[in-house]
Amino acid sequence: MTPERKRSLEKLMQLVNEDGGISDAAFDAWSEFHGEYN
Repeated sequence: MTPERKRSLEKLMQLVNEDGGISDAAFDAWSEFHGEYN
């Protein structure tokens, strides 16, 4: 994962967290689905 990609992903996760949160399991599943998990 490139640093740019990681930053945008972290920004996305911040927005999701502010909106009520997301579980680690859901995040892992999303990451694997998009091939960004490493």
